[in-house]
Amino acid sequence: MPWRPRLGELEVEVDPDEVVRQPGKTNFAGSALRPIDGILRAAQMLKWPWQSCWSYLSLAPAHFVGVESGFEVGAPATFCCIKPNDNALEVEWCWNGALSWQQS
Repeated sequence: MPWRPRLGELEVEVDPDEVVRQPGKTNFAGSALRPIDGILRAAQMLKWPWQSCWSYLSLAPAHFVGVESGFEVGAPATFCCIKPNDNALEVEWCWNGALSWQQS
């Protein structure tokens, strides 16, 4: 059964095969690939350790669009604790301001 998240004012439909489309249309509207999975896929394709791909797929694009990483005193913080598991990365827990949650 597809689910319909919102991206700003745009509603999209994500099929069980993780193809993203506008509801009722056949053209693609995006990707449901999780960033962590993109890092792992790039590492596998390049035959690099995932740690080497991390900055190319997170810090460099953020810097390119003007989003700087790092923590500042008094600023809200959002981050996740990532646990390497064989050839995978698992989100162990996340922190978003005052909320903390664990991945199921």
